[in-house]
Amino acid sequence: MSEQGKIEGEKFNIHWPWVLWCIYLYILGVYGIYQLITCSMWLTIIYAIMIMLFGSLGLTIGAHRLWAHRTYDAKWYIKLILMLAHTLTGVGSIHDWVLAHRIHHKFHGTDKDPYNHNRGFLYSHIISNFTKKSADYDKLAKIIDMRDMESDIYVWFQNKFYIPLFIIFGLLLPINAPAEYWGESIVTSFFVIGFLRLAVLLNVSWLINSATHIWSLKPQDKLKSIFDTYLLLFKLFVHRPQNHGTVVIDRQGIYVQ
Repeated sequence: MSEQGKIEGEKFNIHWPWVLWCIYLYILGVYGIYQLITCSMWLTIIYAIMIMLFGSLGLTIGAHRLWAHRTYDAKWYIKLILMLAHTLTGVGSIHDWVLAHRIHHKFHGTDKDPYNHNRGFLYSHIISNFTKKSADYDKLAKIIDMRDMESDIYVWFQNKFYIPLFIIFGLLLPINAPAEYWGESIVTSFFVIGFLRLAVLLNVSWLINSATHIWSLKPQDKLKSIFDTYLLLFKLFVHRPQNHGTVVIDRQGIYVQ
């Protein structure tokens, strides 16, 4: 059955303010591409690429590999860097991201999976992120063990102070840097480092949950996916358990090593 057939006739509880914001973000992000190509200084182009890569690290080896799946242990300064990198993405707190991702794995491929890939890529990558949480979401959240997140000082701190942290580290500092340090136009910086960067990183976050459908990965294979490449960048700075090569799944659907 085609992806269109899988969702045809279904009614979705669309979160319209969020949808309108994403449309607004993408339109301005596209204009950011125009600014990047036609107006940006070379330093700004390099900076834009670096800051997007840095933000994607906060999502992939941070929220995904370190906090959601606990596939390795990291020293305090790596956790701090990854927490700030995740804040840079503007996708919400690590705590909320991990909770949704653990629900996704525990109920993988079922109607309770918020990103159910069996309903097609269109649903997994886009529609699922545009709909309001189901009535069962809070009930499902209660059976997910989040004690490790609640006891993690970096996750707790970001979750409690997310809005001011995002305003400072996600908006003011990165957008102001090109204008402050190498004379870039603040307008160009606003569209490239602001809207374009947020649009790209939002899709990186969505892609983590929809990649199963794209690459036909089984749940246990997701830890061996393309995102593992990012982990290599930090392998000299993290302490990993001796049984790092062993991947198991516990009763809560959380991958551990």
